[in-house]
Amino acid sequence: MGEYWLFDGTGELAPTPLTGFELRAGRYARVLPNANGHLASKALGLELRVVADRSFVAAPGHQTLRFFDPAAGEFLLAPDEANAARRQAEARVVEAEAARQEAEAALRAAQEATGRLSD
Repeated sequence: MGEYWLFDGTGELAPTPLTGFELRAGRYARVLPNANGHLASKALGLELRVVADRSFVAAPGHQTLRFFDPAAGEFLLAPDEANAARRQAEARVVEAEAARQEAEAALRAAQEATGRLSD
């Protein structure tokens, strides 16, 4: 295993919320912050960032781990965010299909009306 990460979002078990180690020359060495001040995973190509946990079930002061894509300049979606985005996309597909069917019906009606006028 090339890297391993320790995360303690409660602050009860570790002196820092996030610590990373990477295998170098057969030994694990601590991952140091990058130029942006964040810990980065070479294996993932992502930064690991500790942020305040804003979920309704988290106790005050709890933190969560988020993955940040420095190339895209944005956080990856958390599982609940990804599920919500998927549901929204599925709803848009259903709406687009309904609009397509309505447009096809309107086109058929217009073609039929035009055909009757030319008779």
